[in-house]
Amino acid sequence: MHYLGKPSALILGLPGSVFFLWMSALFFTVTFLVFWKRFRDERDALTGAFTAFLLGMAIFHIILGAAELYQNEALILLAILVAFIGSTYTLRFPLSELKEPWRSWIFYTVLAGTLIYMTAAILYSYPVGHVLTVVFWYMIIVSGGISGLYALKKGFEAKTQSARVKCIGGGAGIITCCLVADLMVIFAGVTIIGEVLMSVAPVILLGSVVHGRRCEAKEQEQLSNKNVAI
Repeated sequence: MHYLGKPSALILGLPGSVFFLWMSALFFTVTFLVFWKRFRDERDALTGAFTAFLLGMAIFHIILGAAELYQNEALILLAILVAFIGSTYTLRFPLSELKEPWRSWIFYTVLAGTLIYMTAAILYSYPVGHVLTVVFWYMIIVSGGISGLYALKKGFEAKTQSARVKCIGGGAGIITCCLVADLMVIFAGVTIIGEVLMSVAPVILLGSVVHGRRCEAKEQEQLSNKNVAI
């Protein structure tokens, strides 16, 4: 049984759905590797959310592609678990608005809820197609709806161009993947347009971070020159 739509034509010896999933995984993986050094240098909530999004989506697409190729339900469940965890970690950015202990309490409660659901799905043999639909809706609501839209909101409210670019671009990247493309997967299965959007999402995010970094450097230079003049 194919869980991601009807069997598609072969591309480079792979079923079309598998090829496009792994193509997206390549974009996410490369972007994550480029982004990783920045995350090590700047461990803030925004960077952490972007890192969780990139790593989670890279692993999710790799495993889901393998699951579709070998029609292996265990691999699909593993991919779903990764998607649940990665999507939940993007919540750390919007939750940064809250003070402790509420921030941690809400985050770990949501994370525990996803793990409990996955445990029940395995123990009671929920239909895998149903569980896959649940995780796609979860990513749409949590990553695309909450984290992505929150990033856009913070971008429009930002007082500096660097923060504006990073938040708006990053939010747009997450929304492209976890709202628009995931909705397409639910209603149409894995399609060329959907996976192109998936592949474009990390590029949008990385481009916004790189451009935001340049804006940040200019802002610091202007501030330094202003201080010298004073």
